[in-house]
Amino acid sequence: MKNSIIFFVLLLVLGACGTETTTSTEKATVTPPSIHQIVLNAKQQRNANIEVEQAKMMGIGTTIRVTGTVETPPQNKTAISFPFGGFVKKAPLLDGMSVKKGQVLVTMEDPSIIQLQQDYLEAVSQLDFLKQEYDRQKSLGDQQINSGKTVQQAKSNYMSTQARCKGMKLKLEMAGVNVAQVEKGNLQREISIRAPFNGVVTKMNAAVGHYAAPQDILLEIIDLKHTHIELFVFEKDIPSLKIGQQVHIKLANSATTKKGTIHLIGKEISSDRMVKVHCHLDQEDDQLIPGTFVNAEIDLSATKQLTVPGDAVVKMGDKDVLFIKGSTNKEGTTYLVKEIETLGEEEGRIAFRFIEKSTKTNEFIVVKGSYAVLSTILMKMQPEE
Repeated sequence: MKNSIIFFVLLLVLGACGTETTTSTEKATVTPPSIHQIVLNAKQQRNANIEVEQAKMMGIGTTIRVTGTVETPPQNKTAISFPFGGFVKKAPLLDGMSVKKGQVLVTMEDPSIIQLQQDYLEAVSQLDFLKQEYDRQKSLGDQQINSGKTVQQAKSNYMSTQARCKGMKLKLEMAGVNVAQVEKGNLQREISIRAPFNGVVTKMNAAVGHYAAPQDILLEIIDLKHTHIELFVFEKDIPSLKIGQQVHIKLANSATTKKGTIHLIGKEISSDRMVKVHCHLDQEDDQLIPGTFVNAEIDLSATKQLTVPGDAVVKMGDKDVLFIKGSTNKEGTTYLVKEIETLGEEEGRIAFRFIEKSTKTNEFIVVKGSYAVLSTILMKMQPEE
């Protein structure tokens, strides 16, 4: 319907332009960036049925359109490595596989782990002897049979070995070795690295037979049950946001819209003047993939906004614009092109704000005939033959 109206109005304007010549239609090649205004003579205005009125203040629930990505919190993703280094013995998983907490992810082996268990056993057995020797020397010292130096030496030997035992025990626990079995003399050749929580494997770097250094990442796991949305909001819109406001989220690879709420508002402004806004989904979805691009609309509470009828707003390229009535002389009336940002729509009226902040809010705006004005501008933008 709108295309038919535009075509009809374009024919009217073409007729008017063909019968009258004004200074506004002088032959010249005009490039799009130079079209900031247009002059329409009296006949063109009558043919277009142009009507103007001032913008009205109206309480309307506005929205902010933003972009973002699907993310997982830091505590719900982990990089698995083997702090002592070793050879990969088994690596049964692939990217995308689900794992349960405690499930074996990778099996490692290395002679250094066997040596550590052996050293621990030797230190533990030596600790018993040193404890008995310290007790004996202390008893002799109490009876003044030996010197204080001998007692101190026995105590030092016992304490240092005790500290060494504790340190090696912690290392064995870090490596995933069953220390209780080692103390029974059962040395462990293979070390199983287990999943710290339920999740999905996102990166599998381990390969059987390869040596993995302590700093190498064997695989990464994420828990998709607690995914959230990180939105990127312009600095100028942050004062309008509040925790708890509703957000409508649309994934780039899906036609469905999900609902969420603002949970946190960042306090740091990035170099591109954006602030991160953390949103929780009303219904968690473990099928979401971290990194997925999203478009979102944030619902703001109803506030007094400048509004115009819906037909007043037209698209000029990729921009929303209004036409403001300017001065009138013998050549006709000037209409200025003003870019706007639309904030919401209610009861057939569109809430907006001018991109150019110096624009007065009490100007007379074209509310009927906007497409005719746009058609005239589009004709003027065409290069002359």
